[in-house]
Parts: sequence; structure tokens; C-alpha cells
Amino acid sequence: MDKVIPIIGTPKQGSYDLVQWGTQLRILEGGNFSAQAIRTVGRLHELVKTTPVYFQEHLKSEAEPDFNQEQEDSYGKRNPYDWASQLRAMIRMDIYRGKTMAELRSMIKAQLLVIVGVQDHMVTPEIY
Repeated sequence: MDKVIPIIGTPKQGSYDLVQWGTQLRILEGGNFSAQAIRTVGRLHELVKTTPVYFQEHLKSEAEPDFNQEQEDSYGKRNPYDWASQLRAMIRMDIYRGKTMAELRSMIKAQLLVIVGVQDHMVTPEIY
């Protein structure tokens, strides 16, 4: 390929990402991939995927119980084994694979435009 534009991605998970994804995986595994486990993961996922300011601006306190119930119902329909597989893949994501940034630069021939979200709580790339 000649050009690559990763949007809100990372070449390697940061420590925050690993804690977050690992916590979700642990909830699923510890709950034996039950419907309750995926609903709990869903609540955590909803909390992390946006900012506190967004919640304050878009969710009234009195609407919180209905919001959480809707999220639990939605996530309860998802396959916890599939979710866990995706988590494992994200946790292992590391294009460095023991190489330095300089070595990678010499190997990557495509032009890159990397787009990050500075307030993103789902993927928080670190500087390597």
C-alpha cells in the first residue's frame, strides 16, 4: 500500500488501555462469560468510551437508571466469547514486536497520516 490513515488507533496499547481492556476481559472470564458479565462489561465500556463532561452535558442524573438499564439490555444481547476474543487481540496489539521506532521507520514504506483523539478514553497511545 502507498498510503495509510489509521483513525483513533495505536501501534501498541498504552498502560491505561491495557488496564481497561484487561479489566473487561477479567470480568468476562471471572463471570464464566455469562449474560451478567457482558452486561457489567457493557456498563464499564459505556463509562470509558466517553468523557465525564459528555455525561454531565447529555445525561440528567434522574435518567441514569433508565440509561444503565438500556445499556445492560443492549450489551446483554452480545456474545461474550466474541467480545473476549476482540479484547485479547487488542491487548496483544504491538507492531513493534521487539523493534525500535527507527527500525520500523525504515521498514514502513507507506505514507502515514495518524489521527488521534486527545480526549479518547478507549485508545490512549503512548509515545514510544
